[in-house]
Amino acid sequence: MVTETSSPPKSAIELIKRVNDQNKTPEYLNLKARAVFITKHQRTALNISIKSKRDSIIWISGSGLFGIEIFRAQITPDSVCFLNRINKTYFKKTILQTNKIIKTNVSFYDIQSIINANPKIAIEHYRLEQEETGFYLISDTLEYFINNNYRVQKIGGKYYNKETRFLFYNHNIIDNFPRNINVKTQEDEGFEIAINFSKVEFKNSKNMRFKIPKTYNEIK
Repeated sequence: MVTETSSPPKSAIELIKRVNDQNKTPEYLNLKARAVFITKHQRTALNISIKSKRDSIIWISGSGLFGIEIFRAQITPDSVCFLNRINKTYFKKTILQTNKIIKTNVSFYDIQSIINANPKIAIEHYRLEQEETGFYLISDTLEYFINNNYRVQKIGGKYYNKETRFLFYNHNIIDNFPRNINVKTQEDEGFEIAINFSKVEFKNSKNMRFKIPKTYNEIK
């Protein structure tokens, strides 16, 4: 729910505090979405199911035509596991090992904040600019746009050492959660992900089963 605030923030630090205070990570999140993955050479559309328990686990399943599962992933604060149903392979690494492979430095909590459409803003030196529909926070490397309900709506610039743009939009009037997320990187091997949520629930989903079949081969 949106918390009413009588007067606009007078500084960047005050705005960041309001955003971080008013948008707590829910205990549970249960999402269903249609996601489109776009690269220079390929466009793939999948049905995605995301289930999470705060600070504990993120479970993701991607299905194609006729509901056939293509992949399943499990992310914890310490590890990343990924099943490829098509090739019958699996990937199991620590977060540190995974970051070395993808050449970035992202934590479980960073991923959690994006899935919750609630990226935390570090207390740094930002310039505050206000307009009718919200606020801009601008630094040398990053720019945030925050709407009048204190939800981050746009991020642009160097995000985890990659030129990246995030858009969070079509916020629901009741739960203040966006029904669309778009992520786009500007690197040479960049990509774009467009997500349209069809279900957003803040309740426990006990079915987060993740088992590696004995017949699957590990990707080293």
